[in-house]
Amino acid sequence: MSNGNTIDIVQLVSDSLHEMNMTLASMLPTEPGFDDLEHKRDELETKLKRLVRGFFADNTKRFISANDQLVEINRRMLADLQSLQNMKDTIDAVTNLVGALDQFIATVFPVAA
Repeated sequence: MSNGNTIDIVQLVSDSLHEMNMTLASMLPTEPGFDDLEHKRDELETKLKRLVRGFFADNTKRFISANDQLVEINRRMLADLQSLQNMKDTIDAVTNLVGALDQFIATVFPVAA
């Protein structure tokens, strides 16, 4: 069930529970049906609590899963950055080598002017 639907259901049950509470508050405990309505109200509250716990447990699993995915993405990004750094270091080393070879060649095989 998607989060939007779960939130809608939680809101609907919560609203129903509120209406039952308002009805019970307007009744005398001795009125016919009071005990039955109070019992059903307690059942509804128990179901709402279970629904809310399930909603949070489901979201916790999603956050944990998302966190694991973010850790993996971060690891790959760091590896890519390290690879880019290694490539830059390699290019710098080759550039230095070419410069050193240029100096060597210029020293060993000077161009006659």
